[in-house]
Amino acid sequence: MQSRILSEIHMICAHALRLLLKKKQTLLIFVLSFLFFFLLLFFLEEAKEEKSVVFIGVLDEDKTALSEKLAERIYHCEVFGVTMAPLDELLAMLAEGKLTAVFVIKKGYADALARGEERRLITMYEAEGKGIPLLADIVAGEIMYDLCTSKGFISYEKVMKQSGREKELLSKEAYAAYVTDFLTKEEFDFSFQAEYLDRGGKSGNIPKQTVIYMQVIFAVLSMLLGLLAVYAVIPYADLCHGRAAKRMSVLPFYKASFLVGSGIAAMLPMILFGAAAVILFAWKNELPFFAGLQMFLYTKAYSSGIVIITMLFAKLWKHAAGYQLFMLALVVIFGMAGFFGIAGGLLPQMYWLGFSPNSVYIKAMIRCYSSN
Repeated sequence: MQSRILSEIHMICAHALRLLLKKKQTLLIFVLSFLFFFLLLFFLEEAKEEKSVVFIGVLDEDKTALSEKLAERIYHCEVFGVTMAPLDELLAMLAEGKLTAVFVIKKGYADALARGEERRLITMYEAEGKGIPLLADIVAGEIMYDLCTSKGFISYEKVMKQSGREKELLSKEAYAAYVTDFLTKEEFDFSFQAEYLDRGGKSGNIPKQTVIYMQVIFAVLSMLLGLLAVYAVIPYADLCHGRAAKRMSVLPFYKASFLVGSGIAAMLPMILFGAAAVILFAWKNELPFFAGLQMFLYTKAYSSGIVIITMLFAKLWKHAAGYQLFMLALVVIFGMAGFFGIAGGLLPQMYWLGFSPNSVYIKAMIRCYSSN
């Protein structure tokens, strides 16, 4: 009996998949949907990264080895998008709003550091009303290594002379090489484990900009899955109301095997699409394996639920065009409810939208992302 049921399920599933694969329009929609998600993900990711970078200009007027190393460190600083050009070009870009600030490493920078001077080493230009206080601190942080090395050598030279050990005195270059070599040794490789702030046991939240980015990504993904469910269930609808239903009704376990077999056939392409979308997202955001697996399981559960809802309406609606239009309208409604349902303070009076399937799915995916 069990083998008979499994045989019927396999037969109906294979038949439904053949019907699905014959419909070129459905296959095209699956391919275009994935392509759309791929482009959307990369576009939003690029936009997010671009907004997280502050664009500045850097000019080295000193032209010494020390100033060149400083300019290189600023250039490779992750928070900056650096443009190096003549001063007039940089100031023009600043006036046009293309740059937030311009930093000029003044002539005599290396000599001033050698004397232990700390003030007025760099000139900063910033657009009126668009200054960011932390910019100067970040650039100052890049100077600290050179400044500390220089001050350390001055203090070292003074101590050696006072103790009458001038013959053992290292040159400035040898001292800098010694410090650099010491810092790169494994014995000096340590990290602070102290926590200076008590946050009262509350964990930090991901930035609002990132949350909005996640909302858009997962809201679109949920709508695409809903759209694809409508087309994935077409073979089931055809079998329900077509001549094949009468032929299959002679099978002993027709009702159960038909429901399970056609359901599996509808869910398979949805699961494949969901897996591909989650793998792409996890790879792009460098998420660990188990985070990606958890997201896939959420997507699989959501896809299964949407397929079941779609199959229910396909069964009740005798005309395929009618159920498809109704489900497409429902996909749009669920999609909008999903986006606005998690918009928090934007529409607090519409909190009930948070109970829609899309809202629950989006919240689960964001929670999974933020915890990893």
